[in-house]
Amino acid sequence: MSTIVTRDKRLREIQFTLNGKRRTLRLGKVNKRAAEDAQRHVDNLIVWRATGRAIPAATADWLANLTDEIRRRAERTGLIDPIQKQDVPTLAKLIDRYIERRSDVTAETKRIYKLSRQRLLKHITGDRRIDTISAGDAEDAFQAMIGDGLADATARKTIAHAKQWFTYANRHGWIDANPFEGLASHVRENPSRYRFITRESMAKVLDACPDIDWKLIFALARYGGVRTPSETFALTWADIDWEQQRIRVRSPKTQRHDGHAERIIPLFPELAPLLQAAFDEAPEGSQHVVRWRDTSMNLRTQAHRIIRRAGLKTWPKTFQNLRSSRQTELAETFPIQCVCAWIGNSTEIARKHYLQVTDDHFARATAQAQRNAQQQVSASDCNEQHEKGGNPDCSDLQEVAADCGEKVGRGGIRTHDWQSQTDLQSVPLVHSGTRPTLRYAVVFYATPMPLQPL
Repeated sequence: MSTIVTRDKRLREIQFTLNGKRRTLRLGKVNKRAAEDAQRHVDNLIVWRATGRAIPAATADWLANLTDEIRRRAERTGLIDPIQKQDVPTLAKLIDRYIERRSDVTAETKRIYKLSRQRLLKHITGDRRIDTISAGDAEDAFQAMIGDGLADATARKTIAHAKQWFTYANRHGWIDANPFEGLASHVRENPSRYRFITRESMAKVLDACPDIDWKLIFALARYGGVRTPSETFALTWADIDWEQQRIRVRSPKTQRHDGHAERIIPLFPELAPLLQAAFDEAPEGSQHVVRWRDTSMNLRTQAHRIIRRAGLKTWPKTFQNLRSSRQTELAETFPIQCVCAWIGNSTEIARKHYLQVTDDHFARATAQAQRNAQQQVSASDCNEQHEKGGNPDCSDLQEVAADCGEKVGRGGIRTHDWQSQTDLQSVPLVHSGTRPTLRYAVVFYATPMPLQPL
């Protein structure tokens, strides 16, 4: 009933007649055996169309495993009926259903989903069936968000959420492909939005806070590295171990990941007096450290008022930059694995989004360079005076040498005692040419040796 036709490069197709018309089902590049198997199923489907007899089980399995492209070709020939997609939801209904059924995420995450929903529906109407939304529509929506002045990171995050929603739709069989799949959704780091909030600035902000709650909100973020508002609002007095000087921080953001529902941080000395003051002011029987519970409340507006009241300019990513400043600060003193455990992120996330290069780093680097240059000048002047037969004061160089010896000793290497200035002046002179000279040098060996005359 049907015929296999082979084109160039093993491109095969099946030709058959259906309802008096010549039809062709292109199989693509397949081997002969696969083509013959497909021909047998095509013949069974032709009989089914002509007689109404039941489709053999083997043919039904073959249909179920067809690729989307081959199935669409078979549908166009009339050999099989298109899959009826019943009750394909609109965009708004899809998003609402997805958010409602995500029982594994926090209320804060659902709130963020709803913000992305609002941004997307501004550019693709909510009453539009999702199977009519194309990749071009998705691209246009992304570009429109950027054109509206939305931050690149926010637009990408919205696209990332849209990918989740349409992947969900694809798994339910409502669409064949995800129109947002090809769009960039990875949030790129943006160093221009980094700000290191100094201790001096934070002292001014704390002084400008209207009450102890606001002082704790700022201090817990800057000196405890606590996420605001989710972790701050979840903190209770039972979480503070005054005796062991530790704080248990419960993290709604990461609680669905094994082992990340909570973490322990030190009761840092910057936090202790504020927490003690808040405890003394707390009403009898109160449980939470901060009185507010609604994590969806807008803290940023009031935080910016406080910052301006302190005489400072507001900074982007208000609370994340406080956490970032604390992680940068702690990384100067403690091992990175400790710092990340306290802040609640990974070393990779810390490197990409938290650790900063501060003004203090530049100041220390330039100061060290100036000291090195001064030492080189001193050494040059000392040797020049020796060559002229003088008796210069080289005590500065000897102090440098002694300091080097001390540092080598701290590195775990056994060192000899450095000779005193009197010993150095009493060693035999070395003659160079017609007059004696005395030179000094710091010589390092595999086993450090004392300062030697040249």
